Amino acid sequence: LNEAITKIFITKFPDDKVILDPLAQMRQKMDYLSNSNPSNINSFMSLVIALGEFRETLLSRRPDDPNPGVVSIEYRNRSLYVHFDPKQESILEKNRSILDELGLYVREMSSKDKGIIWEISEEEP
Repeated sequence: LNEAITKIFITKFPDDKVILDPLAQMRQKMDYLSNSNPSNINSFMSLVIALGEFRETLLSRRPDDPNPGVVSIEYRNRSLYVHFDPKQESILEKNRSILDELGLYVREMSSKDKGIIWEISEEEP
């Protein structure tokens, strides 16, 4: 998940050459945008930051649990689609409380060939 967030950061902010903590750097950019031009806040960025916060919370509460393997992250129609490794088992129910704390709505889909996919949004479907 950290690798996926770093890739998103590099794609979204190609001029930033030093990336120490992509989540903290994205938060900084969002804070700046919300102070300078609140209408410029992007749901994509806020969802990626929330996903990063989910990861941080998950690691702090369950440090012995393996980090969920993420194959890709896509954004469309104001939702973030997280494609987990096809071998990954569902982690939704045991982490529902963390997602609720972050104000995220998650719908889980799965298929044999693609594995588990989360559709994450900030608005209830």
